[in-house]
Amino acid sequence: MIAQPFFDTVKHREIPTGSLAFLPTERVVWGFSILDSLGDLLRDFGANRVVLLTTASLVAEKTLLVRVERALDGLLMGRCASLAAHVPAEGVAQARRLYQKTRADTLVTLGGGSVIDAGKAVAGELLDAGWPKPVHVTVPTTLSGAELSHYFGVTTTKDAVSVKRSFAREDCTPGVVVYDPAATLATPSRLWTSSGIKALDHAIEGLLSRPPNPVVDSLALLGIRRLATAIEKSLDVDALGERLEAQLAAWQCFFAPGSVPLGLSHRIGHILGGTFGVAHGLTSCATLAPVMRMMAPAAPARLAAIDAALDLDQLFDLTAPQSGDALRAADRVEALVRSLGLPSRLGALGVEREQLPTLGRILRETYPEAMRQLAGGSDDPLKELLHDMW
Repeated sequence: MIAQPFFDTVKHREIPTGSLAFLPTERVVWGFSILDSLGDLLRDFGANRVVLLTTASLVAEKTLLVRVERALDGLLMGRCASLAAHVPAEGVAQARRLYQKTRADTLVTLGGGSVIDAGKAVAGELLDAGWPKPVHVTVPTTLSGAELSHYFGVTTTKDAVSVKRSFAREDCTPGVVVYDPAATLATPSRLWTSSGIKALDHAIEGLLSRPPNPVVDSLALLGIRRLATAIEKSLDVDALGERLEAQLAAWQCFFAPGSVPLGLSHRIGHILGGTFGVAHGLTSCATLAPVMRMMAPAAPARLAAIDAALDLDQLFDLTAPQSGDALRAADRVEALVRSLGLPSRLGALGVEREQLPTLGRILRETYPEAMRQLAGGSDDPLKELLHDMW
């Protein structure tokens, strides 16, 4: 193994010129028992009439929802709990109509990435209709990172074919993020851990998909180490400290989404979800490691640094040259997926081998910019990549 500097374009300790774009997230709050003071937090932001967006599963579980609705006493005007995975367009329209009917001024999203994305989509529809921008306070129950970004997807269905379309709207970014580990206790273990792999995907694709950035890259690598250290321990629902560690690690992994482009792993994941019905978090379990292997020749130093961050048996020091192996980084991600009991192949997620050409065609048509990440290795690198995933 050859020790390599983290910034592979930096020589003689020169720092390249760069910039960092921030989204309009006004506040991130973290800690224990914040849920109980949620109403006071909302009032600080001028909230008077709140619509709560959540899921049927949290309605059925009751405990978390009761706690949140109690904290919103006097503010809550309505609740929409019919928001399904991958954000169907009809669910967004239903939530938007409820917001308008109740003359609300604030959205609270309680749930995982799909619910939070639905909140962004509702905000977008309201803005497009000439309504004032709603206050959007989000309480994540997973590690998906949707609460931090301006990205969201909405699934439309035409002629029995579902397609998930991606949007990037800074004016739809949630304004307030609340990290309370108690909000995650009702999250099924499989969803919790798979969303942790999605958080790793944010960090790793950010490192592989853009020029070096000395701030975001360092946070991403520290987030990778922090999340890999905490995720398995956080499966114990009594380990609230480890759960909060995982939440903060996911934030580090996706600290500046305005400066972090999405790459092939995420784009393929959007198609797997919107068209093939694969759960959002699980997509990265099958797509991330193969994309890393495909990119090893183009980004060896960056993948070596990721390998070092994932090596929990060794100290990780960003100030020292990174001794790691580009291909081994992908192996470590795949090993982590399997150690968490998650599927690591598309075949195990219900995707048939005969469907791979359709997946490839939709990727080419929908995300041509992501295709630029593919290079060499075969006459048809996309075919090779999808075969590796399957």
